[in-house]
Amino acid sequence: MSNVSHISNRLWQLGSLPGARRFYRGLAEPDRTQRELLLAIVRRNRDTVFGREHGFERIDSIAAWRRRVPVRGWEEFAPLVERMAAGEERVLTADRVRLFEPTGGSGGGTKLIPYTRALRREFGAALAPWIRDIFRQVPQAPRGTSYWSISPLTEGERRTPGGTPIGFEDDAGYLGWLGGLARAAFAVPESVRWLAVDQFRLATAWHLLRDRELSLISVWNPSFLLLILEELEARHEELQRAVRDGDTTALGFATPRLKSDKERAVEIERAFRLEAAERYRALWPHLGLISCWLDGPSRLQSQPLQERFSGVRFQGKGLIATEGIVSLPLYDAGGAVPAITSHFLEFLPGGDPAFPRLAGELEAGTEYTVLLTTGGGLYRYNLGDVVEVTGHWRGLPLLRFRGRERVSDLVGEKLAEVQVERVLTDAAASCGIQARFAMLVPVEREQRWGYLLLLETTEAPGSRLQACLAEIERGLRENFHYNLARELGQLRELACWRLTENAADLYTRRCQAEGQRPGDIKARALDPRPDWPAWLEQQGAIREEYTLAE
Repeated sequence: MSNVSHISNRLWQLGSLPGARRFYRGLAEPDRTQRELLLAIVRRNRDTVFGREHGFERIDSIAAWRRRVPVRGWEEFAPLVERMAAGEERVLTADRVRLFEPTGGSGGGTKLIPYTRALRREFGAALAPWIRDIFRQVPQAPRGTSYWSISPLTEGERRTPGGTPIGFEDDAGYLGWLGGLARAAFAVPESVRWLAVDQFRLATAWHLLRDRELSLISVWNPSFLLLILEELEARHEELQRAVRDGDTTALGFATPRLKSDKERAVEIERAFRLEAAERYRALWPHLGLISCWLDGPSRLQSQPLQERFSGVRFQGKGLIATEGIVSLPLYDAGGAVPAITSHFLEFLPGGDPAFPRLAGELEAGTEYTVLLTTGGGLYRYNLGDVVEVTGHWRGLPLLRFRGRERVSDLVGEKLAEVQVERVLTDAAASCGIQARFAMLVPVEREQRWGYLLLLETTEAPGSRLQACLAEIERGLRENFHYNLARELGQLRELACWRLTENAADLYTRRCQAEGQRPGDIKARALDPRPDWPAWLEQQGAIREEYTLAE
């Protein structure tokens, strides 16, 4: 193992220790920990436009906080963020905005989330116990290199009208100064972000392939890593030669000429003679952990990844959004727990803002919508994410991401993404279908609305897809409003388009064109936008069509 990687990871581990200790101390009284964190945020930002309007100087308790500050969505914050992007200071936060990070909105647009020093500290407060836990529980992790996903800079460097940068340099920017300690152990340099998308994937595949010491992979969406692996598999002979020669000129992108590695090239050649389940163990024998989204709509996309890496531990991300961290995974907990030393968290049972709960008040088996209050200037912000409490650990609830609080309501059917995700997952499992991409969208045909399942799957006979479609319809009809709309003929029968093999890539490209970073694009089980069918037809992505038999 490389001494440089080991020393870099050791420094990272030591740097995480103070934050980890604060987190574990906070477990003794989680609600008190949260109260103190909230009042510190209020004090720091009372002399802002938002703070003065809401009487921050008179807030001395959680009850007063809830009386003075209503629950808000992005639409209410957007005008204030625009003022900050134009250069106005002390609008939402007393801290200077260091950058704006783009993320997707529920309607497909782009939100610019203000990042301040305080917000970066809050991210670090959650990442510290997580990193510490990984290095303690996964022996390989601190001894080798790691891959933290990097997104290509598709639009060049951007700034807001006020001159503030847009976007982190790479996805490891979420790690803050702790991530800086680990950069010497990164398997892929951040310079790949300057390449065009196709070259970016090939360059990432080359860097990963030449690194025998890879021990940790951290990405957001599992489909992002799958696309890199597909590039690796399709062009492994070219990549192998470039590793052997230490020269990527023939691949179409330039890197500083590296030492040729004939020994590694032989290892790569041998690995690609093996079956897929053995191949990746041979390529990266020290790989101990893959961290990615495993819950919600990403569950389907993680299955083919886990098949490729049999024997490697997988760990879900918890709930990490661009706006903030809700939960972090811990091995001893057996799941993800609230990030109580990061942001002030509130939970709405059934999404009802009249009955907010603190982390210590949550009940097992109940679903909650998350509210965030952060040092970045979002106050009682409805994140729109739904979590389910699956149990408790040391006084904290175990949170599992269920999906977005996204609802499609064409004729009164009120389909929620949480329900759709469950129905799609259960139907695919019961019918033996492995779906790489599955999303339900509205479609209008002959002046009547209905729903269309967009599906990319491994080879399966049409009869099995028909059976799966029937199972999905049965599950959707458990929703009273959807069932009534179908009975009344307000909604057409369910249909399915089997898409070409690049569906996940097409989805990524569209989201990217709308301003999202490829590395953190989230899978969706339900997208209420009605233009997906027409867009996919333009892309030539439709392979076969199936309709539910009436």
